[in-house]
Amino acid sequence: MRATDLITVERGFWLQGGAYFLANAMPQSYFLLPEPVGLTGLDGALRRVASGSRWARVDILDARVEALTEDSVVLVYRARAYREDERPYHALVSSSYVRFKRRWRLVHHQQTPTQEG
Repeated sequence: MRATDLITVERGFWLQGGAYFLANAMPQSYFLLPEPVGLTGLDGALRRVASGSRWARVDILDARVEALTEDSVVLVYRARAYREDERPYHALVSSSYVRFKRRWRLVHHQQTPTQEG
């Protein structure tokens, strides 16, 4: 998979809704998000997506994709995300994907908030 293809999949997790998560994440995936969400599985992530406002835009910066095996990759990057009428959110992000039924599916996503810049 090309890095640009994986970044497109990743961007969808920031901008799309629950149907996107169900189609592109493994049922046993985990999300490590800033409090108050914290550590949650796919069900918790779906509840969060359904209850809150989504990001209007995300910039994925300095992205790197590393193949761990033929069927697993890790994506790391800096994110700058925007919601209407809010200051940008900045984070260091890592996501892990596995190839399942010939498609890349998310199994792990972690955000570490950073100071602006």
